[in-house]
Amino acid sequence: MTWLVEDPTLILTAGLLIELLLGVALFQTGRGAILAAMVGVLLGVAGLLIVERVVVTDRERVAQVLDEAVEAAIAGDVQRVLETLSPNATEARNRLERVLQRYEVRDVKLRQMRIVVERRVDPPLAEATFRAVVSGRDRAGRLPRETMVGRVTVELRLENGQWRVVDFETAEGP
Repeated sequence: MTWLVEDPTLILTAGLLIELLLGVALFQTGRGAILAAMVGVLLGVAGLLIVERVVVTDRERVAQVLDEAVEAAIAGDVQRVLETLSPNATEARNRLERVLQRYEVRDVKLRQMRIVVERRVDPPLAEATFRAVVSGRDRAGRLPRETMVGRVTVELRLENGQWRVVDFETAEGP
């Protein structure tokens, strides 16, 4: 049922289609009851859209953590990027610090994101896989190109009610 609260596209499409069908029926019959049904559908769609905005799923929270890390990296705020990591993720923290010190990030696009959440384990875990397009420059001038594309896998754990990165892997290429 999370599909209903993660993407408003289905709600809007179904509502529009139903309204269109009711509009055709209203035009053909001229019955006022159909107009009342149209108002009911409109109110129902509005209610579902409000629910979709209010309910935040685990997958959306994981995506928010990744978005926060991207925003901080673009801003050059290494400390804020590191705050998205678990305090126990020492190796991942060290690798990320080295990368951020070496590379000035100008832009990041996360594409084809797939997030899987496993709540049946304690603590709950999540894995996000995506294609990252990173633009920037190597501060030492060793990398000849300014844009890198790679596949990224990020592992997260729910700690004290917040999703935290515990590890990540990168592989160059699409």
